[in-house]
Amino acid sequence: MDKTVRVCSVENEAEGNHLCSILDEQSIPYVLKKMEDRAYDGLYTSQGPWGFIESTNEYVDSIVQILKDLRESIPTNKDGSPAVVGRKRESVAWKAEVAVLVILIVAVVALIVRNVNLRREIKYYSSSALVTWKWMPAEKAMFGTMKATGQFRYKYYDRNYNNIYEEKQIISKDGKYITIYYNRKEDGYDEEYVLKDNSGNIVIEAYDTKNSGVFDLQKIYYGSDEYLELTSLDGARPDKLVVHTKGRERTIDVQKDLFAIAQP
Repeated sequence: MDKTVRVCSVENEAEGNHLCSILDEQSIPYVLKKMEDRAYDGLYTSQGPWGFIESTNEYVDSIVQILKDLRESIPTNKDGSPAVVGRKRESVAWKAEVAVLVILIVAVVALIVRNVNLRREIKYYSSSALVTWKWMPAEKAMFGTMKATGQFRYKYYDRNYNNIYEEKQIISKDGKYITIYYNRKEDGYDEEYVLKDNSGNIVIEAYDTKNSGVFDLQKIYYGSDEYLELTSLDGARPDKLVVHTKGRERTIDVQKDLFAIAQP
């Protein structure tokens, strides 16, 4: 850079960073000088401008105009100091994003717990005397009815008659949902389950992609083309969320991004 001259002063670090980013975008050469002196514990900085910009003569007018436009675009208090509206808005946005993430994680964990409890319930009732079981040859399925209430709740399919149920359907106690477990490989592991409401709409899809007995991938629907895609390596703690909204995707690394956002 040719010989430089002092172009303008910078009132604070935020203004300096903003101005420098604009100059970088417009490929304007400059030097930022900060009025700091560690020997005096920043005393000089507190008594005057935070710093100033140097550049060559040909860019003086451009930089002065950029700084003028920048200051006019930033709201100020009556004393001329920068207002904190932007920071307040950032704070509100941060709190809202954290709240949404926490709600999503709580909902996902609740669904995982529900699934674990349902699988335990299946195992319990399959071997208990609380359910009346009846084989229905026409459907190649075992039907389960609660003895105490007469409520039909279970339908287990064995379509190839090998005593291994490749599909299990469980109706919720309130009759609003049906959960379908698939064991198409007939290896003892349910590689997929689907939760539907009583209108046939899919609420949850879950997959055991590693055939490990853990549903490590789940899709939770909250609209026709809106759903959350959750990856959980251990089937309990969520590791990554992908938010799908009308064809758009947003990936959230829960273990990394959530706690990064949560920093003050």
